[in-house]
Amino acid sequence: MILIAMFGLGSPSDAAISFADGRYAEAARDLDAQWQRGATPGVALARARAHFLGGNLPMAVVALHDGLRLAPYDLELQTDLRIVRDAVNYPEPLDPRHRLRPNATNTLRHRVAPFDTFFLAVGFALVAAFGFAKWYTVRHRWALLFIATGAIGFATAAILFARIRASPEPLPVVLVADTILREGNGHTYPARMAETLPRGAELRELARRGGWLQVELPGGTVGWVPLISVNIDGRKSM
Repeated sequence: MILIAMFGLGSPSDAAISFADGRYAEAARDLDAQWQRGATPGVALARARAHFLGGNLPMAVVALHDGLRLAPYDLELQTDLRIVRDAVNYPEPLDPRHRLRPNATNTLRHRVAPFDTFFLAVGFALVAAFGFAKWYTVRHRWALLFIATGAIGFATAAILFARIRASPEPLPVVLVADTILREGNGHTYPARMAETLPRGAELRELARRGGWLQVELPGGTVGWVPLISVNIDGRKSM
C-alpha cells in the first residue's frame, strides 16, 4: 500500500488539502501544475501518489519516471515505481520476446548519488595531498603509498561521478489504454502478438509515422501502436 503522506510540499497547499480530503484527481491536477512551476523529487512523488490513488495508473508511472530522471537514486521513488508496476495487468506471454514487464531499475545511477562520489573524490584528494606534503617535507617512502592510494581513489571516484551524471535513458512512453501491438502503422495490419498491451505498460519509442508510434517492448519485440494511445511528456498524445 502506498503511503499517502505528502512529502516535499513545504507549507499546506491546495493539493495537500485536496489530498487529505480524498479528492485525489483534483490534487493530482494541482501537483501537475506545481511540477511545471518547479520540478523536485518530492513533488514527483506526491503527484505520482495522487494519480495512483485517483485511478490514473499511467500518469502515476509517468510522474515516477519524471522524478527518477531528477533523482534516480531516490529510494522512495524506486519503491513506489515497483508498487505501481505491480498494479499493471501484465500478461505472461509464452514467447520471452513478448515480455512486457519492465526491467528493474538497478543501474549505477539508481544506487549511488552524485554527491556521494563527489565527497569520496574530495576525501581521496585529501589523502593524496597529505602524502605529497609528507613526501615534500620528510621524504618518507610510506608517503608514496598515500599519494598512490589518493590518486587512484580520486580517479575512480571521478569516473563514477561522470558515469552517474551521464545523459539518462530516454523516458518511456506509457499506454493510457489497453492496445493491440500491430506489425505496421495502421489498423489493417495484423497483431504482432496474441497478448494485448495493458494500460500502464512502459514502451521504448523508436519512430513515428502517420499518427502511429513504433515501439519496442522490454522483451525486444518491435511493433506499432496508435499515437493517441500513449502518454508522452505527461500528456495524452493527440
